[in-house]
Amino acid sequence: MSVPNRALSILAVTVITCVSALGYFLLKSPRSPQPEPGNTLSSVRPRDDSVQLPVHEPLQSEQEVQSLKQRELALAHRLMSDFPNDEEAFLQTANLHYRHGDVITASTYLQKALKINPRRADLYIRLANLSFRKGNLEEAITHYRQAIRLQPRFPEARSNMANALMMLGRWEEAIEALEREMEISPRASLAFYLLGQIY
Repeated sequence: MSVPNRALSILAVTVITCVSALGYFLLKSPRSPQPEPGNTLSSVRPRDDSVQLPVHEPLQSEQEVQSLKQRELALAHRLMSDFPNDEEAFLQTANLHYRHGDVITASTYLQKALKINPRRADLYIRLANLSFRKGNLEEAITHYRQAIRLQPRFPEARSNMANALMMLGRWEEAIEALEREMEISPRASLAFYLLGQIY
């Protein structure tokens, strides 16, 4: 994919994220009191070089929020169809599904992103974290190992894997992973914390 197409892809995802965040904050923002007559922004004559910004009203209902979420997801899916060979489009769509609480669909799109670019350790970490959240600890450990194989110094990858190992009672493997994490990153606070939990 050429640089301009990748830039367009990233720009589209950024717009999707901003629209979603704006909708959330508009829904959650408190209603402001009505201004007194003659004391509004429209009563102030703007200078010629000033810019008038549109005023957005807070979303009125949960239905409006759902509509905004659907538009956001539709844009993400369009992004994937416009850039079918760009793992970033699939990653951003996975992030949206995750943010909307759909962990299974998020995992599916992460796996598709990995089929496009199986050399991205961060995708394996995200997939491992989703597997961990779903309670699939063995699957999470497998994904953490894949990420570590690709990028041995990935921050906190071993600590996260050790956490899953600890939950399965595999203490020796967890200790080994944590000690290696501390060798790589002497300030790895999570590794120190988890090692303290073991002892």
